[in-house]
Parts: sequence; C-alpha cells; structure tokens
Amino acid sequence: MDGDYFMRKGYAHLYDQHFDLAREAFLQAIACNPTNPDYYFHASVTLHRNGQLQEALTLAERAATLCPENDLYRQHREEVIASLLVEDAKHWLSKRRYEEALRCYAEAKMWDPLNEQASLGSEHLQSYGEEGI
Repeated sequence: MDGDYFMRKGYAHLYDQHFDLAREAFLQAIACNPTNPDYYFHASVTLHRNGQLQEALTLAERAATLCPENDLYRQHREEVIASLLVEDAKHWLSKRRYEEALRCYAEAKMWDPLNEQASLGSEHLQSYGEEGI
C-alpha cells in the first residue's frame, strides 16, 4: 500500500464522520511518503477542524516547509495559528485578563483576517470594555 491508498481511506473516514480514523489514515500516508506535503496538509486540515490545534500546526508547518511556494499551505498554517490565538484569548477571558485577550484576538485577526471568532471577540471586548463583560 502506498500513501495515496491511505489518503483515499482518510477521505472515506471523513465522509463517514470518523475523524479519529481519518487522522490515523492521513498519518499512515505520511509514514509511507514523509516528503509529500499534501499528506501533511490534509492531516492538518482534519486535525484543525477537530480542534487538535497544536498537532495541526506541527503538520501545517511541515507542509509549508516542504513546499514554501504553495500559498494554500501557507494560508492554512496562518489559519491554524489564528485558531490557537483565539483559544489563548478565551483562556485570558476566563481569567478576566481582558487586555491579554484583546491582544490575542488582534493578533489572530492579523494572521487570519477572516477568522470570525477573532473578529467577534475583539469587537465584543472593544465595545463593552472590561465593565460590560
């Protein structure tokens, strides 16, 4: 079996909404051909959608490193970074550290201007301030 076999298997698992099995299949594809950036990219997308952000970033960075001219890989990496920053902002909000949360939301918007959570979180903090939250 080759990496493409495991990629097809991963897509089938995604279709059936078996995300952990899809992750495993994509990682098997990487093991078959660790120089194929597409395998890292698809594994990263799956993990990102599944909320496994740190591992998604590791795989996204590898895809972008293997193929630095690919804008899709670069953009995906930036989306994952933004998602991590949104999670950091939520952490700071839970501790009532509003300036840190706002900083994380702002940085997330720089990495991914289309990140809705970053935009909404930032707008909320800016419009209500510390007293209104």
